[in-house]
Amino acid sequence: MNNLTPFAATCMPFMTPKNLEAALIVVAGRFDLPEPRSRVGASISEHQILPPLEDEYHGEPSRSSLKRDGLGSCPRSGTDVHVCGEAWTLGGQPATETVVEVRVGPCKRRAVVYGDRYWRRGLAGPRPSAPLPFERVSLTYERSFGGFIDGARRRAIRDASERNPVGEGLVPSFTSAVDRALPNIEDPNQLIQSPSDLPIPAGFGPIARHWGPRRVFAGTYDDAWATKHAPLWPADLDERFFRAASPGLQAPEHLVGGEPVRLVGLHPDGTIEFALPRHRFLAKLRTAAQTLRLPLALDTVAIDTTEMALTMIWKRQIILRPNIFILEDIIIRMLRDRSST
Repeated sequence: MNNLTPFAATCMPFMTPKNLEAALIVVAGRFDLPEPRSRVGASISEHQILPPLEDEYHGEPSRSSLKRDGLGSCPRSGTDVHVCGEAWTLGGQPATETVVEVRVGPCKRRAVVYGDRYWRRGLAGPRPSAPLPFERVSLTYERSFGGFIDGARRRAIRDASERNPVGEGLVPSFTSAVDRALPNIEDPNQLIQSPSDLPIPAGFGPIARHWGPRRVFAGTYDDAWATKHAPLWPADLDERFFRAASPGLQAPEHLVGGEPVRLVGLHPDGTIEFALPRHRFLAKLRTAAQTLRLPLALDTVAIDTTEMALTMIWKRQIILRPNIFILEDIIIRMLRDRSST
């Protein structure tokens, strides 16, 4: 493969959701985020590297949340926005709560972030304690509503646990709630008032594929699948399985660049605002029979405010037909665009 872009690129064998052999072409561009109140946009980073091919977690995969969705995942029907970082109080000064908001084009996610709180005894049942002062809180699902409850009898409790098994605040009963921690990160439209409340986790990072919100689309892996189809995808796989972004951060169509980005509460010095860099790519594929020119689509926008980095990933899959479609050469070019940054 001949990469004529300033970014990292790769081509890998790939199995489509319809179990067709394909080649997956990927371009990954890394940019430096502007500082708050800066008039400068996101600039191309000096060092360009490919993100990991496999999923990357904050800790052990079975006990932590997903940090980065693997580069080798299937192309999505629209653009995912994934955010990693910390929620900051204004100026990094102690406060009991703050607001985090992420906007990328049509995508929007907002949360209220509190200092540590615990359930305390009250006349009408357990009530949240006053939040303790804090300066920053890790913006992970470990700080959102959820938790693992083994053998829960109520279906609603099991479903809540499967939505976020590493979270905080889920309790099996009122009596077990006292002195237990509440989540730091909450949806302002679903604030927790009682231990019986079961809100959707307020998160900004990607959701692991084995968690409930994605697993429901994974298809059926029964004895018939194991006997006749393994290790291929099941026939009833729903391609929404490959959408890893949190609710509100899944663009229904592919973003193209130029969309406004606004990050509130993710930096101690204030709001970060810029336009998403606009770049277009074309893959030229040559076979013995023909030459194809295919555009790539923006698959993922990953924002890391701890590293002050933006990673944009473009993808294109090409179905390979044995003895007919044998790739001899691939050239990836960046198309000129007057609005590029």
